[in-house]
Amino acid sequence: MLLSTLIGSIYAQSVQTGNTLRGTVTITGSTTPAGNAVVTISQLKRSAQTDENGVYEFAGIPAGRYDIVAHIDHVPDVLKTIEVTAAGSTTADFQLKLSSIREQVTVTATGSAESIDDSYQAVTSVGALELAEKSTISIGEALKNQLGVANRSFGPGACLKGWFAGRRDRFAIG
Repeated sequence: MLLSTLIGSIYAQSVQTGNTLRGTVTITGSTTPAGNAVVTISQLKRSAQTDENGVYEFAGIPAGRYDIVAHIDHVPDVLKTIEVTAAGSTTADFQLKLSSIREQVTVTATGSAESIDDSYQAVTSVGALELAEKSTISIGEALKNQLGVANRSFGPGACLKGWFAGRRDRFAIG
């Protein structure tokens, strides 16, 4: 009991006398806060989540040099190396840049996964930004006006069918 009280007292003192690292995470080009971003101190394996104002804080950080990473899903991470000085507070603000992430889905009649580069038929790519601009509720609705694609919908669910130019191959997503 005495040992646990002593250890708890030493830990509480180290946290109270430790340094503070705090900052704000925003979106580049604006003052929009990045709420629910995760900020991680790599060397200490400690993470904090930003509040609705984009603010995060770590207490009890020992003096030293650290790699700090700000992260939100589907947005490129930002890494900063900072120096936490003894007996003080250090500020590290982050600006996350929104950019498109290139992901592709290629629908083919081969029955196996195939990249656009490996496909020998003409391929039309529909990017994520184009899909977002269309503001559709399903993949069938998003692709229904693409060359070689027919969208048939009867009741709940949809059936998306396509034909490849010069071939009798077909695909169906239902």
